[in-house]
Amino acid sequence: MSKRVRLGVIGLRRGWPALLRTLQSLPQRVTLAVVYDPCLQRTREQARQLGCEATAGVIELLERPDVDALILASPSWQGLWPAEQALARSVPVLCRFCPSVQELESLPQKGTELLHFSLWPELEGLVDLLALRQEASQPPPANAGQFAVLQATWTRQRKPLPREGLLESSGLLALLDVTRRLLSGPLRKITCLYDSLTPHFASILLQFDNARAQFTLLDQAAFPLCEIRLQRANGLARLLLPRQLEWTDRTGQHLERSLLSTSQSGLQRFLDCVSTGGTPDCGIQEMATLLHWRAGIQRSASLGQTIDVPSEATATVGTTV
Repeated sequence: MSKRVRLGVIGLRRGWPALLRTLQSLPQRVTLAVVYDPCLQRTREQARQLGCEATAGVIELLERPDVDALILASPSWQGLWPAEQALARSVPVLCRFCPSVQELESLPQKGTELLHFSLWPELEGLVDLLALRQEASQPPPANAGQFAVLQATWTRQRKPLPREGLLESSGLLALLDVTRRLLSGPLRKITCLYDSLTPHFASILLQFDNARAQFTLLDQAAFPLCEIRLQRANGLARLLLPRQLEWTDRTGQHLERSLLSTSQSGLQRFLDCVSTGGTPDCGIQEMATLLHWRAGIQRSASLGQTIDVPSEATATVGTTV
């Protein structure tokens, strides 16, 4: 049995309850050693409820001998500063919120390979399962072509409080990360239809050499929904959050799988990297690519036209699965 990773967690607000459930589902892999939140009362209450240690500050947490890795569970006014301090001490970090370009650029070069990002754990887990399913399926004929089409519909639940716009949302960034994982080749053109006067709908088209991705984003639903369809030469996949995967290979064989949880996937991958020294699936360079793509989408929306992605600035998507 591998040694359990002792975790320190910073940020006990938005995103923390879901992360806590995932941590509690992996008792043989993790130990929650210490927690911290800028609200010290919340820190003490959570530590008492969970039977772990509380700390009064970031530096105090990172200098504890019982912390093997750090998770930034929710955003705060501190931004990525805790991650910067952790990397300076060679402590691996999992960040579960979207940083700004300025925050990424402010990070020192030292230890950046230890920084991991996970924006939508359930979605990442379904993508991992799809990759395994495609690997197990029959390969397409040599003359079948490699063009792929990804279609995503994300319907965000309406809330009365002010919130980030659709084109600034972490949900859009997570969909771009799915695109990076599932498609291949350089991004060539971006088209975004979006009216800031009625900001509840956006349509986005990303064109690659041998693939295209189409997003429909909605902000007027009573219930949230995310559905992704991927058409490739070796089959058709449908991902439906939170926990459904459908796969039809090119022979017509059909698989439908409902899963109890897919949120463990990203965390387990991070724990594996902590234990073995592996590299992140979404690290600083990948996050910079996603932010670059999102900025291009926003520019296309503001201009009201398709924009070309300059070749010298084109970021290439990851390995095709």
